[in-house]
Amino acid sequence: MSPLKGVIAVLILLLFGVGAYLTRERGSENTTPPESSPSTETSTTDARSAKNGVLPSALNDTDRDGLKDFEETLWKTDPANPDTDGDGSTDGEEVQNDRNPLKKGPNDRLSLPSYRPEENQLPLSTAKQPAPKKTSSPPKDPTDNTSDPTTSTPPPISKPPESPEKIALRAYGNETGGILKTSVNSDAETSAFKEFLKEKPSDTAQAELEQIGNDYGRRVDLLNAISAPSAVQILHAELISRNREQGEAIKRVASFAKSSDISIAEWNRYTEQVTASGKAFFTLALFFKEQGIVFSSHEEGSIFTIPSF
Repeated sequence: MSPLKGVIAVLILLLFGVGAYLTRERGSENTTPPESSPSTETSTTDARSAKNGVLPSALNDTDRDGLKDFEETLWKTDPANPDTDGDGSTDGEEVQNDRNPLKKGPNDRLSLPSYRPEENQLPLSTAKQPAPKKTSSPPKDPTDNTSDPTTSTPPPISKPPESPEKIALRAYGNETGGILKTSVNSDAETSAFKEFLKEKPSDTAQAELEQIGNDYGRRVDLLNAISAPSAVQILHAELISRNREQGEAIKRVASFAKSSDISIAEWNRYTEQVTASGKAFFTLALFFKEQGIVFSSHEEGSIFTIPSF
């Protein structure tokens, strides 16, 4: 998997609440909007869908193009059109192949910024300097072991060292990113909800969903053990709080014998916690971007990288 797909996959699948946050003011196409706020409208529609054995809108793929509706919002594609740019490839196919679903092919490749100093950090004064003229020199004495300064390899350009504050924030981002990537299996969470929402779920569906809630509790314990730098302590506390509440909401859902027994208010509570959890994550990602901290693809903190389109 390429660096771009790895970043996008983890960002989207780990906290699909980002999508729910961005699509919160969307209504259901088949539901008459009630006289209430947009957030109540979306939550109520999701709750009714769940009670009818249908996944909440955050997990739907309306146009069946391989991208869930909340992913369509992140990519700014049309959730009702499987081929937003009309180039013959579905939006999902283009994302999987590092192509821009908003630009017609074939010249629609996506790219991440390079992190190699020799490409990004050359002084401007060396960008377009004319090559020096070659001058003739007398033949070198074979017994002369001194090096020729005109043919020696110039020293590599080194990357300026980061400040102690940025070094601490980078270490924090990598430690937090590693916990978010491994503490909760996002695929298992989606599968557990799909099974639990079936008309006749398996005997283990309820227990599997409860285990997901316990995994969030373990994530919270690991996040609490991190010593966050002062500049990010408030955002870190918010991330912990929202993950704790999301885990508790999942366990409350799992406490019912079947999904049809769950009240609309309970589904609304769960939807709100997913949204808040996603917002806390995305706010932290924006903080790293504003601080100029760019994680390379092999760093755990790359989960916080926001791609540019």
